Formats: sequence, structure tokens, C-alpha cells
Amino acid sequence: LRMYAHTACNTLVIAFSSLTKAYHVKSQPTSASDASFEYVGACKRLGVTHALFVRDPLQAWFLRPRSGFAHVGELLSREVASLAPHRIVTVGSSMGG
Repeated sequence: LRMYAHTACNTLVIAFSSLTKAYHVKSQPTSASDASFEYVGACKRLGVTHALFVRDPLQAWFLRPRSGFAHVGELLSREVASLAPHRIVTVGSSMGG
């Protein structure tokens, strides 16, 4: 998920989501649609103008081939190159930290 203002990118926030609540409750099955983007509201409240929100829909700590971290890293590198921010801030907790 991207949140970009129509201005130059001074600071880019990259927010990594943690595991879903359903993942921790063994009686509830999880699916790719259960994985949510975190920190969207916080970034909006703080006036962040450029942010990328990253989640692993497979809830596998980015270890499976389809959501592997090498693939995610390539995608993030392309976004960073296109935005050319002066500063990058990353945030995440649990699986996203």
C-alpha cells in the first residue's frame, strides 16, 4: 500500500505489519485477506507525506517464496529509487519488526 503526496519526498516511512490477531488464535483459520496494513492511521495523524505499508499476506515472516524478503527488498529498492528520499524511516513490531 502506498501513501504519497504530490510533493518531493523528504522522508519516506516504510511500515512493516505484524501477524494478525487471527494468527495467534489457533481456533480461527487465517487467510491472505486477514493480513492488514498497520500504521496507516498513525502516519496520517502525524502528517506523513510519503509512506509504504508492507505486509506478508501468507503470515510467514517473509520466508515463503511468494512473499520472500528478497522479493520484497527488490520492490522496496525500486520505490526508494523512484522517490529519492533524503531520509528513510522504518517501523514495525512482532513479525514486522
